[in-house]
Amino acid sequence: MAHQERRCDWAQKLCYGMGHVYNDLCAAMWFSYTLFYLQIVLQMEAKTAGTLIMTGQIVDSLATPIVGWAVDRTGARRAWHLAGALTHYAVIFRAEYTIQWRSSPTVRGRSELYTS
Repeated sequence: MAHQERRCDWAQKLCYGMGHVYNDLCAAMWFSYTLFYLQIVLQMEAKTAGTLIMTGQIVDSLATPIVGWAVDRTGARRAWHLAGALTHYAVIFRAEYTIQWRSSPTVRGRSELYTS
């Protein structure tokens, strides 16, 4: 079967662009809250919190094209999506659990205040 080139019209390009702007706004809110949580609730130094966020972004920038290539090569998008969601849940849950139990009682009390 011959590969057919698909092109987007201007309306589709505009919609994709608007979706990307919304994605960036959500990411900015997420990073703002994460920095607040790391610095105020966990009392982490600003430099350490910023380095942690930046490291995550660097890892994401390296992993995204690799995973995209693997998904395109295998064609199993749903399986990859499920595996990514489960892995993400396991990592986030584990990190929150570790932070919560290693924090001092004072910090744990503040954590409950900001997350409830």
